[in-house]
Amino acid sequence: EMSSKYAEEEEEEKKYRGLSEGKSEQKGDVDSGPDDNLYSDTDSDESDEDDMGALVDAPVVRSGRRGTVMAAPIEVDPDWEPPVYEKSEEERQSINDALTCNLLFAKLDDRELDIVVNAMERLTYEEGDNLIVQGDEGDRFYVLEEGTAEVYVDGVGCVMRIAGGGSDLRNYVGELALLYDAPRAATVTATSLVVAWALDRLTFKRILQDATQKQRLLYRGFLSQVSILETLDNTERLTIADALRPKLYGAGDTIISEGKQGDEFFIIEDGEVRVTKDVDGEDVEVSQRLGSGDYFGELALLNNDTRKATVVAVRPTRCLLLDRNTFKRLLGPLETLLRENVELYNKYVEDAISHK
Repeated sequence: EMSSKYAEEEEEEKKYRGLSEGKSEQKGDVDSGPDDNLYSDTDSDESDEDDMGALVDAPVVRSGRRGTVMAAPIEVDPDWEPPVYEKSEEERQSINDALTCNLLFAKLDDRELDIVVNAMERLTYEEGDNLIVQGDEGDRFYVLEEGTAEVYVDGVGCVMRIAGGGSDLRNYVGELALLYDAPRAATVTATSLVVAWALDRLTFKRILQDATQKQRLLYRGFLSQVSILETLDNTERLTIADALRPKLYGAGDTIISEGKQGDEFFIIEDGEVRVTKDVDGEDVEVSQRLGSGDYFGELALLNNDTRKATVVAVRPTRCLLLDRNTFKRLLGPLETLLRENVELYNKYVEDAISHK
């Protein structure tokens, strides 16, 4: 009976994976155009020069038959291990800084980011060498450690400059090549000796898919133990698992603050938190301590209201986060149950205040 159950779950996961991959390919359809967000490598308040970085990899729209520019999914061998290239702590920090300000890497957790940093290979280019050539099939992303380079577009000229060594200029280029099977849309030429760290598409996709597969297995088991999610089927839990964003909090860190706007729902994967309210200027604990499998933050999302309590990590705590839109879309069917639990929370608050 147990074997049958696991077989059914594996079959559901295969169907789910197939649907997800199909959606990814449709997203990159030439006629509909790739997601505009993928072109934006920086926040909206960054300079126009930074925004031009994606131009290097902008997928070329071809006339004629419909096609796809999104790189095809790959199979990750269970025995595959990501490459590791030796780096100093200073070099690691420089690469990490470049990755964390790039939207493509923004959702990686610390462990995944560490694997990407390890996998980046040191390459050297002489002045006049091309890192990227317009029209070539691109498959590498670069972070400049030293030197300068210019980005040229045929018929336009130099459109931006990049530099390593702590310059105020952007120090990375070519990130969309990790996502798209498309010719480069610009040329990047070294204007001095350049030392760069490079990551190829195959390694990047293997790292992400390997991490995703392991995360699914880990979260599928964990989410099945979260009381509020018990009524969901395996496919629904897999959908939530893919949408979760992990975040680590140190002991004493405030996770949410009473009275502030809230846009995220939290599930505690590991750790412990306390929940307090300000009562006559004093912080009063209004619920039992929360630990692994417990959740909080739903009140502000259910009622479109401010946070009703402050939540602080008692010890190092790892939470899994869902943003407001994802919460509404995926957990909407559970709203009745969530609201019933709100009544229980209100009772805790009344009891805590009355015994103050």
